Amino acid sequence: MLNYIMKKILLIITALIVVVIIAAIAFIKIYITPERVKAFVVPAAESALNRKVDIGEIDINIFTGIGLKDFAIKEADKKNDFIKCKEFVLRFKLLPLLTKQVVIDEIKLVSPEVSIWRDKEGKFNFEDIGKKEGTVEAKSAEEGEASGALPISLLVDSIVISDAKFSLVDLKKELPDLKTTTDIKISIKSVGTSEISTKGNIDLVLDEIIMRGPEEGLIRDLKAALEYDIRVNLDTLDIQIEKADLEFQEIPLSISGSVSSLKEQTELDLHLTLPSLKIAKVQEVLSLFVDVGGIGLSGGLSADMKLKGKPGKLESMKIIGNIVLAKVGVAYEDINAQIDGEIKFSEELMNVRINAAVGRNKAELKGSIRNYFKDQDIKMDLYAKKLFIDELMPAKAAGPDAASGKSEP
Repeated sequence: MLNYIMKKILLIITALIVVVIIAAIAFIKIYITPERVKAFVVPAAESALNRKVDIGEIDINIFTGIGLKDFAIKEADKKNDFIKCKEFVLRFKLLPLLTKQVVIDEIKLVSPEVSIWRDKEGKFNFEDIGKKEGTVEAKSAEEGEASGALPISLLVDSIVISDAKFSLVDLKKELPDLKTTTDIKISIKSVGTSEISTKGNIDLVLDEIIMRGPEEGLIRDLKAALEYDIRVNLDTLDIQIEKADLEFQEIPLSISGSVSSLKEQTELDLHLTLPSLKIAKVQEVLSLFVDVGGIGLSGGLSADMKLKGKPGKLESMKIIGNIVLAKVGVAYEDINAQIDGEIKFSEELMNVRINAAVGRNKAELKGSIRNYFKDQDIKMDLYAKKLFIDELMPAKAAGPDAASGKSEP
C-alpha cells in the first residue's frame, strides 16, 4: 500500500511539474512578445548609448535564442548609421545554464557595417557615445583587471561574421581613409577557470586605402587571410600559439610558439617559417606604398627561425635559424646582379655567406657578427679575384655630339 501511495504521489508531482512547465512556456509566449521586448530594449539601449537605436524585427525563443533584423545605431544627427547590421542571430542551449555553463551554438552577424569618421577639428564620431556612464565603465574596467577568472564555463561552437564592412574617413587628412570587407568564422572555448582557446579563419580585403603625405595615392584590393589556433590565459595574458598561418597578397608566413607576460615585460618564444617566396611578389606589394625607383627584383627567399627573448631588452633577444637567398636578381638600368647565399643565426653569432655576380664580376662576402642585437662585433671579408669597373657603372646615354663623332676643342 505504501508503494502504491508513493507512486501516486510521484505521478501527481510529475504531472504538476509538467503543467507548471507548460504554463510557464505559455506565459512566456504570451507575455514576452517581440513588441514588448522592443519596447523595453530600444529605450534602454538609447539611454545607455546616448544614441538613437533602430530594430526592424525581433525573433525570440526562450529555449533556443534570439534574432534581430535591420539593427542600427545612429549618428548623433539621428539620421545616418554609425553601426548597422542586416541580421544578428544568437542560438544557445538553456539547460546548461543551470550548471553555470554557457553553451552557444551560433553567433551570426550578416552584413554588419561600422562607419568611423573624424571631423576637421579632430573629433571622432564615437566620442559622445555612452558618456553618461563613463564613471561606471572605468570602475568595471578596474574590476576586470582584478581577476581574469571566468565565473562560468563557456563554449561557443561557431561565430560567423559575413560581409562585414568597415570605413574610416578623416576630414583632418592625417590618417589614411579606409574601406575594408571581412569574413570571420571562429570558435571559442573556456579551458579551466582562466583560459580560453579559440581557432578559426579570418579573411580581410582592403577594398580601398587613400594614403596621406607628400605623395597621396589610392590602393585597391589588398587581400589578407589568417588561420589560427591559440590559447589565452586571462590572468597573465600569456598567449600560446598552436598555429597562425598568415597570407598577405600571396606572401605566406607561419607562426607558432608563445607570447608571455603581456601585463609586465613581454617575452617571446616564437617559431617563424617563410616558405619559398618569390621576391618579385614582395616588390609588387612594396611598390603600392613606395616608389621602388626602377629597380627590378627576381629570385627566391626562404626563412626558418626561432626568436626568443624580451623585445624591451634587445640584449636578451636570440635567433636560431637561417635565411636563404636563391638566385636573387637585382636589375637597375644596365646593371644586372645575382645574389646567392645564406645567413645562419645561433644564439650569439650570425654567420654570413653571400656570393654575388655582376656581369663578369664575381665577389664573395663571408664573415660573422657576434652579439648581433647589441654591441656588435663584426668580422667580414670581401673577396673578388678581378673587378671590371666599367661593368659596375650604369651606362650613360650618349649626347648628340658623341653620336656625330664631334668633340669640343
